[in-house]
Amino acid sequence: MAEIVPVNFEVHPEEALDRALKGELSAAEKHTLNRHLATCRACEAHLAVARSWQETCAPKPWNGCLNGLAVDQALAHFGVSRWWAFLPAGPEA
Repeated sequence: MAEIVPVNFEVHPEEALDRALKGELSAAEKHTLNRHLATCRACEAHLAVARSWQETCAPKPWNGCLNGLAVDQALAHFGVSRWWAFLPAGPEA
């Protein structure tokens, strides 16, 4: 396991912000970072934007209807239809 090096909170704590996003801060480090965030709007904004970006980029549940619409839109863009949709169904079971 990597050694945790104390972060100098007198400047912008980039490493602590990154580790906070990963959920790797100890309780004491969280407390120190929260004190810093209370007085540093730049770091507070950085953390808020990074968390928002993480949430936006997180995998979403499968949605067959939306995925089908996306495929249809992409195929329409290239002037192609879903030719396979018109194939006869397989033998009845």
